[in-house]
Amino acid sequence: MRFLLAIAVLAGHSSNNSAFQFMTGQTAVQTFYIISGFYMSLILNEKYVNQPNAYSLFLTNRLLRLFPIYWVVLLGVASFSVAFSYISHSHSRLAFDVYSTVNFTPFTFCYLVITNLFLLGQDAVMFMGINPETGTFFFTSDFWQTKPELHHFLLIPQAWTLALELLFYFVAPLLVRRSTRIIILFIVLSLVIRIFLYNQLSLTKDPWTYRFFPSEIMFFLLGTLAYKSYRQIRHKLLPVYIQIAIFCIVILTTVFYGLLPSGKLTVMPFSYREIVYFSLIFVSLPYLFKISNQYSFDNQIGELSYPIYISHMFVILFVQKAMTPFFNQEWFVALVTIIFSYFLNRFVAAPIEKFRQRRVRQPVAA
Repeated sequence: MRFLLAIAVLAGHSSNNSAFQFMTGQTAVQTFYIISGFYMSLILNEKYVNQPNAYSLFLTNRLLRLFPIYWVVLLGVASFSVAFSYISHSHSRLAFDVYSTVNFTPFTFCYLVITNLFLLGQDAVMFMGINPETGTFFFTSDFWQTKPELHHFLLIPQAWTLALELLFYFVAPLLVRRSTRIIILFIVLSLVIRIFLYNQLSLTKDPWTYRFFPSEIMFFLLGTLAYKSYRQIRHKLLPVYIQIAIFCIVILTTVFYGLLPSGKLTVMPFSYREIVYFSLIFVSLPYLFKISNQYSFDNQIGELSYPIYISHMFVILFVQKAMTPFFNQEWFVALVTIIFSYFLNRFVAAPIEKFRQRRVRQPVAA
């Protein structure tokens, strides 16, 4: 499931002519939020309990999960951009080219350096533009209309979603252990904010549709509700045919998402197919997690999702600049990204994962 969502994002960035009608990147990202909310609720309620300094332990372990792979890819983008300039005898430095178009102030330059290194603030980039003459930031309701677009200064532009993830990590220990009633209340409040922005302030376009944390937290908390449902069914036996049916329905709906009805309610910031798909994920997630626990191979494939998501733009850049046009095809980009992600997991994530797990005190057997 996570693997397919990452591939959907890759397909959206690598080509407009996908063989399958995958979902939009926005839908894939918001589905990731639901899954993240489920998993954070699981580990905070079952793993990070009765732990010394549980809050800081949880946060630092999440940072150890995100940053090593992120920094390796960031270093790869920076190194390739500089190397390309020297090897090709070109004035272009790829990811750094846009930096030469702006007369930065010390503040704006430092902000972009820090947010590239440490993720926090990358979501805010999507709500701002930059004046190339004065080098100052300004707020905008539609960053696509600014020149140069500020997100071009992010070396891994899709990593803005990780900034939202980090915000959720900060508040998750305070929320996901609350009662179902409280969780539903926060979901409703988040939805009200989204509807208010959409209808009353006419903020109907990106970035307000899926980059504003107060209106996105509803997806994380839907994952929390799904976890609460999982606790009710985790010990129930599921017939094999039901497992297969649930798995196939979700996979087929994900792959052929583009075939679902695309109409939209005028008062709601969601299309019909988004509502159908998010509802399907919410209802099926407890069962999908229960099924995946029975098959280690499924989990191993799912673990590729993060490195695929964070590295695919680097792979696209590499293929476009270092290879012949023949290789600049979606299938080849996907193949190289999957292989690269495997090595990122094996040689970067796996050694750190052992350290992460050692930091968590194991419960003493009765």
